Amino acid sequence: SLNYKTFKALKDRNLAEKLNIDNIDFLGVGGTDKSFLIKIYSVKLGDFTLKNVIADVSYDINRDFTLVGINFFDKFNNVIWNKKDNTLELFK
Repeated sequence: SLNYKTFKALKDRNLAEKLNIDNIDFLGVGGTDKSFLIKIYSVKLGDFTLKNVIADVSYDINRDFTLVGINFFDKFNNVIWNKKDNTLELFK
């Protein structure tokens, strides 16, 4: 889930496009949020490049955070998150 500011920066650089899926309701800890779907053409994380990543973008222009869902990590064989050391290791 991206904030609108991040989406606009990606779109302005022709790195993402809005899809025709709109007005999605998401219910989270902070309440309900309306969003739309986008396709990010390429995301680089260290040595990995992911193509055609689908993400949702909140309509709330004041939202200043980005969330990564657990399903995002299904693209990797293994993921090790070390909260104490503040690290995230991704394995192909």
